[in-house]
Amino acid sequence: MSSSKRKQTISLIMLALCAVVLIVFESANFVLSNDQIANDLLTSAIPRLFGGICLIVVVALLGYPICNPFKKGWAKGLFWAIPCLLVALANFPFTALYFGQAEVVRLDLIGIFALDCLAIGLFEEAIFRGLIQTVALERLQNKQNGIFWSVVASSTIFGLVHFSNLFMGGGFTSTLLQVGYSFLIGAMLSVTLIKTENIWLAVFLHALFDFGGKLIIEIGQGYAWDTGFWILTIVCGGICALHVINTLRKTTTCYTTQKLKTDQ
Repeated sequence: MSSSKRKQTISLIMLALCAVVLIVFESANFVLSNDQIANDLLTSAIPRLFGGICLIVVVALLGYPICNPFKKGWAKGLFWAIPCLLVALANFPFTALYFGQAEVVRLDLIGIFALDCLAIGLFEEAIFRGLIQTVALERLQNKQNGIFWSVVASSTIFGLVHFSNLFMGGGFTSTLLQVGYSFLIGAMLSVTLIKTENIWLAVFLHALFDFGGKLIIEIGQGYAWDTGFWILTIVCGGICALHVINTLRKTTTCYTTQKLKTDQ
């Protein structure tokens, strides 16, 4: 069997394993803890962590040079991502916690909660940035404004997927806002990957953003989205938007070029 065929076979096996594990955990009522909150977090984290690892392997097998966490220039990429880091940190309920409008009541579950956020970040970034975005980049990069439209495409899909919250009891208005917000965050993470060529930075930012946003919902109580939260979000979001747009405007090539040259 040729190397290319072997990689395709392994990729298909990984995708199949990912699908099976997700379906099993979705359909079966596993009891991994007698604590309901802990059980919910674990049954969310485990299949996504496994699925994310499988998908990262597939991305690596496809030849995209974005899976090395210590790739040359990672420190420079981390410096570039500071405005994106501010957006993730702005999603934390700092003022609500300080003024007592919200509190974390299950500090004993902070580790499992962090694991769940990391698993979600890994799984979703592997899908939307690792696979969907890289395929879009490969197809559109040589077209006019191709990199821009690849960001739009992957971010739109990322946003639209959140319409699934309607089937989980979410209100239409709140779901619509989440779709729009997810599009913007998706665009930020897409440009992060294009600029830094490091999917792990996108995973970290995604996980950190979710950690702050879900902290009170999952293991706390109270109201997190006070005036201070929105002011911080708008200011950091505006700075990051200008930074990301300027980067995207200056970017004419990215990591898919290296992959295409390798294929040739």
